[in-house]
Amino acid sequence: MPSSRVTREALYRRQRGICALCGRHLFGISGTHIDHWVPVAKGGQHTDENLRLTHARCNLAAGVKLKGNVQ
Repeated sequence: MPSSRVTREALYRRQRGICALCGRHLFGISGTHIDHWVPVAKGGQHTDENLRLTHARCNLAAGVKLKGNVQ
């Protein structure tokens, strides 16, 4: 049975090589992060539809902003 796991390459193709957070080109898959649109901590699932490819720096910066807003 084929796996339904999404790969970085598939996300790259789906997003046409654009970072889901900043909208700039990814320039390949090296240095990218696979991120969740809806965080797992907020009930997000590990599904193809909930995954996105980002620059590592964009994803890490987003995490800092989210943690800073926690009350």
